[in-house]
Amino acid sequence: MRVYQNFAQVDDRMAFTSANESYKLNAVGKYSGTAGDYLTQLTENNFSTFDRGHQCGRTPIGGWWEDRSCILSMLNGNYYKGGQIPEGSSGGIYWGSFVTNKGSLTFVQMMIKPKAVFI
Repeated sequence: MRVYQNFAQVDDRMAFTSANESYKLNAVGKYSGTAGDYLTQLTENNFSTFDRGHQCGRTPIGGWWEDRSCILSMLNGNYYKGGQIPEGSSGGIYWGSFVTNKGSLTFVQMMIKPKAVFI
């Protein structure tokens, strides 16, 4: 199993529309990191789930902002033990270049920190 120790960080902000507009990703702040920027490219895309706004022909998986090519990133995909996607299955976890034809990440972590804390 391959171990990646990379990160992607977005500074400043992420902005979304309302639920009525499918949580379209309006803006992403400045990227830094070693994992590649596979979120900024999803700007102007709606948040899709397997039952709403789904355009990539995947099996039912968690929601994400789908790009037209359906290959940039999916951090809410299906978990596959050992990172191997079984024959006939799809919808693994991937982030840009961290995916192979039959591979899936086995761990990702998203951390969201508010810019200001209000008491």
